[in-house]
Amino acid sequence: PLILGTIFLSFLAITKRISKKNRRFRMLGPIGPLLTCMAGTVLVWAWPALREDYGVAHVGHVPGGTIPISFGALKREVTW
Repeated sequence: PLILGTIFLSFLAITKRISKKNRRFRMLGPIGPLLTCMAGTVLVWAWPALREDYGVAHVGHVPGGTIPISFGALKREVTW
């Protein structure tokens, strides 16, 4: 986990520096965190040894669907 974190943090710092110095790559600054997140997700998914042998934590299964709507917090008393 330390090596992966160091690599990803270095990538973020490099993309930020490149986006500030060169105007052609200015979108690399905001997209850098998204690319890092996607790369980490793919790495943990593609190599189960990262999870099992090295203890890299992951979220696991996320259920799909929409969030149910609830109006419980909107109840209030109307006073006239």
